[in-house]
Parts: sequence; C-alpha cells; structure tokens
Amino acid sequence: MHLKEAEYVLAIERHRTIYRAAEELGITQPSLSRFLQGLEQELGVKLFERSGKRLVLTYAGKQYIQLARQMIQLNQRLEDTMLDIAQQGGGNISVGVTPARGRYVLPNVLPALREKYPGCHIQVMESGTPQLEQALREGIVDLVVFTVSGPYSQEFRHEYVSTEEVVLCMEKDSPYIKRGVWRRGYRFPWIDLKELEHELFILVSSAMRTGQVAAQMLADAGIHPEMMSVTNVETAISMAAQGMGVCFCTDMCSRFFETRFAPVYISTGKHPVNWDFVVATRREGAPTKIAEEFIRITKEVFGNS
Repeated sequence: MHLKEAEYVLAIERHRTIYRAAEELGITQPSLSRFLQGLEQELGVKLFERSGKRLVLTYAGKQYIQLARQMIQLNQRLEDTMLDIAQQGGGNISVGVTPARGRYVLPNVLPALREKYPGCHIQVMESGTPQLEQALREGIVDLVVFTVSGPYSQEFRHEYVSTEEVVLCMEKDSPYIKRGVWRRGYRFPWIDLKELEHELFILVSSAMRTGQVAAQMLADAGIHPEMMSVTNVETAISMAAQGMGVCFCTDMCSRFFETRFAPVYISTGKHPVNWDFVVATRREGAPTKIAEEFIRITKEVFGNS
C-alpha cells in the first residue's frame, strides 16, 4: 500500500461516490474509477459494493481503511517529528475544537504554545463533536478539544482537564437571584427551574451538547416556556445579560466569557448536571511534543482550581 493509494481510497470512503471523491482529489472521475478497479484487481478483493447511487465498504474494504488510516497517521507522525527536530522548536499541530469552546480556549492556549514553539505551524478545525471525532479518527487533526458526558469512549485517549456544571445565565438585576439557595454539589446558588417557566429561554441549537442538555433539563422540570434559538452560546449569554431572557451555559463561561453587561450565573436542575472538559488524541502512537505541550497548557489554564 502506497500513501497515494491510501489517500484515494479514504476519499472514496468519505464521500461514498467516485464523483465527489475525484473532486476532492483534483483528478477526473474516470481516472479514479480506473484506479479503484486496478487496485481491486491487484488485491484480488472488492473494497466497495454499490448500494443504489452510493458505494459501501465490503469486509475487505473496512480492513483496508483501518490500515490506511494507521499508515497515514504514522507518516504524519514521522513528518512532524522530523520537522520538530529540523526547526528546533518548530513542528506542526492540527487542533479540532467546537466553535463555542474555541472562542476562549484558543486565545488562552495558542499564544503560549507559539512562545514555546515559535516556528510551529498551527491549523485549526472548528466543527461539531461528531465531525471532530471523525477528523481525529482519520488523522486530519492531531487532537480534539471538547466535552464528554458519561463514560469515555475507548476509541480515543482522553486527557482530563476539568469538570463543568451546566448552569443558568441571567441579567444581574434579575429578581430570581435573591431566590437562590446554596445546595451541596452545586457551584452557584440554586433555583427551581419551574420558577422560570414564564421566562423566555434563549437556547443554542440541539446540534450542540449544551442545546441537547438544556432541552432535557426543561423536559425533566416539566415546563414548556417560550424559546428563542440562536447559533452560539456567546450570543445567548449576551442577550440574557441584557434582560432578554435566560439561557443555559457552563460555569466555565463565568471565567472566560466577557460581555458588555455582566451577567449572573445560578445553578438549577434536580441534580448537578456536569460533564468533563477533555483533550482527545488517537490511541495509536504517542502525541508529539507540541501536542503534549498544548495539553499541558490547557490543563494549566482551565483545570479545576
């Protein structure tokens, strides 16, 4: 197996069509079709079968894809290591992060990383958690910054950074603040979510983990308030801070999100709703030195004090 062969087959697997894969690779569709036919003849097995208009992996194809990813990852590891040695403090790192988290993680981590590795080349991919996991799986990114609720997947290596609580955010003059009471296990004064059933809830998309958790907490409380949908947590916090309504976010926002009007954070829920802030890497091979430094800085800045 050659690197180019592996890249071609991985592109076909990603797009499930010869046409789209050829577009990504910058070659013609007939050329890619001839390549696949020739490779399958050479191997003596079919890598793909047609299902309607899409191509699906055979058993042999799944094994090929697994080894192809490992091969590309090892090659990238080799190139990064050699570049790190050649540039004396340089190297490459590709970071995957969800958009809301990138808003405050990257500005607090990357400058310190560049100070330690002034010649390094940094690439950033911002996307949703499923897309980032797939990018990590395929070796497109070296590490992913996101959150995990429940048991950690055994597919990746997870470096724990901190535990975050999902909380409510509202304007500083809100009458609900005085109703808050301290409860064991919560980080802020607690209020019963049912008391806010007549308020406007500014919610982020259900495609984001915060949006999914918010919807579940409202359902658990048995309330159906008026809702407004926005695309990111920062917008929701800014609107809540100005009295438009209330929103859900994590307690980390109280440390790193700045708005024109300072909001107040308050705990809620039948029990504390927590998740872990982690940095995930592939299990195959050890992280590069620059990736290890990224993780160290992230823990230093965002670790629970």
